[in-house]
Amino acid sequence: MIKKIAVIGAGTMGHSIALNFSIYGYDVNLYDTNSTRIANVEEEIKDELEFLAEEEFIEPSEIMKALSNIHYFTDLQEAVMDRDYVIEAAPEILKLKQELFQKLDEFCLDHTILASNTSSLNLESMMALISNDRRKKMIVNHWYNPGHIMPIVELSFFGNMPEDIYLKVEHLYKSINKQCVKVLKDVPGLVANRIQQERYFLLSNKELLLQKI
Repeated sequence: MIKKIAVIGAGTMGHSIALNFSIYGYDVNLYDTNSTRIANVEEEIKDELEFLAEEEFIEPSEIMKALSNIHYFTDLQEAVMDRDYVIEAAPEILKLKQELFQKLDEFCLDHTILASNTSSLNLESMMALISNDRRKKMIVNHWYNPGHIMPIVELSFFGNMPEDIYLKVEHLYKSINKQCVKVLKDVPGLVANRIQQERYFLLSNKELLLQKI
């Protein structure tokens, strides 16, 4: 069972993901290389929790509980060494993610599942520097912004991961009331982004399409 979570990157998506898990009682380590960002992000999370309370999504009494579930780090190894599930929300740079996952493979427990919040980078490429055993425990989990409000999460099932491990991840997301989309093919944009792009194309070319009918 997944109990302890780490989120790598305290930016727009990363802190929102950490916030979401904390609301549901998960113990979350939030890491960033930027010490100034780490020093300031707790106040941002607090503001967002207060907004959720104002909108009656959570009870006011839950704010402090959620805040107490998040711990802040600038040391990567300390942040991930005892975690069951580690999500990276780093910039979409392949080399950066490859090197990050190589470090996570070294620092994490054998059973730890590694996840990427990407929707544009290829999973096989991101796994280039990790061990064969860890490849069975790596997944794409694509959230939508803002992560603590949008209900959908896309989860990859591309053949590298046994189904029992995938089901653990799916159970984790269902426990925080996310609707899981099981993606069977590694294509850029996954599912939802591709649908949005197709819709944009159709709307942009509506007049041309009507002329051809």
